[in-house]
Amino acid sequence: PIGRLLHAAPAEPTSEWDTNYDIPWWKNMKFCIGKLTTKVRKLKLLNMLTKQEATLEVCSEETLREIQNRYLAYNQHAA
Repeated sequence: PIGRLLHAAPAEPTSEWDTNYDIPWWKNMKFCIGKLTTKVRKLKLLNMLTKQEATLEVCSEETLREIQNRYLAYNQHAA
């Protein structure tokens, strides 16, 4: 990570460092950036015109529309 770690004390002792945390950082919802998927699936896509393959890892909660939008990076004509 770039910068100082969460709840990591400085290298030198200092009286300015406060260790009174209400909630540890790993339980604080403010730092939550997403949810873990229940199942990851590998999806192999084949462009029938050019015979190029692309493998995407998709979560089971993703809709077909979301997967198609991610595939547009590999094939602009997939829409």
